[in-house]
Amino acid sequence: MRLIFIGALLASFAGALPAPLERTLDLTRSILARAPPEANPVLKYSRANGSGCVDNSASFLFKEDATVVFDSFTLVHTKPSTISRICTLTFDLQLDSHWKYTINERTEARGYKNGAPGYFQATYQVNGRSTITGADINGSVTKDNSWALHLRGTEIDSAYGGGVTTIDIALVMVSTEDTPGVVALDTMNVGFAYSK
Repeated sequence: MRLIFIGALLASFAGALPAPLERTLDLTRSILARAPPEANPVLKYSRANGSGCVDNSASFLFKEDATVVFDSFTLVHTKPSTISRICTLTFDLQLDSHWKYTINERTEARGYKNGAPGYFQATYQVNGRSTITGADINGSVTKDNSWALHLRGTEIDSAYGGGVTTIDIALVMVSTEDTPGVVALDTMNVGFAYSK
């Protein structure tokens, strides 16, 4: 098995962002580069959309890992309210008929929180099957207001030959006070493996 990590970073850590088409092509190259050659991987399409990754704010970068960069996955409140943002990542990865991929072996998410309570959730859907992982952010906040979650999820496999995967990433903040607050998702790594 070979592991791939799909991550999310705020653009403030990444610098200049490439054009949207280049972002998708970079994600494609990154996922395909990690597949065993005999798996004959073909990524038919990949896309990102939602309030957490609005146009021109989600960037797919080709580095050591497949990395998704966000610059708008931040929730800010100034009065009592419930605020949420969602980003949906979708890709169709086709493989040789003797190969499959596994997703959600683990999910690692990191960010920043100051003020109201927050909740992180990721829903993985592969070929009609789904699994959800998530947790309350508040128990993992450190002195510098950063948070980190290390979650083990229920693995789901594609069919032999691959298929379509959708990852819905949600961040929710519930404020009951008039004081300002912020919750942000900086990085997200997802365990992804190929096997026969």
